[in-house]
Amino acid sequence: TSLNLFPIGQLDGGHISYAVLARKSSHVTLVMIGCALVLTWFSPSWMVWTGLMVVMLFVFGRHHPRTFDEEVPLDSRRKWLALFAVVMFILCFTPAPIQPIVGAP
Repeated sequence: TSLNLFPIGQLDGGHISYAVLARKSSHVTLVMIGCALVLTWFSPSWMVWTGLMVVMLFVFGRHHPRTFDEEVPLDSRRKWLALFAVVMFILCFTPAPIQPIVGAP
């Protein structure tokens, strides 16, 4: 859940970020790629996830595709749902998502 809520590109978090921040969400994408790079220090598995996110950005681009109603502001209910998604991201996040089992047969 947490990986999908990363506010990057075509992940669900990227869609939410774009809905709230519009074209400024591209800046959030770059910051989060930087955060993912920092997370590789905590767990080598982040190298895989960061690599996949970078590949996704090269394939799809860092800018979210425009929507037909981009200039229509979000109502307060949708802003609350976006805030809930941020809280869910924080609650589900772990700096070391996958750890190798040491001493496994």
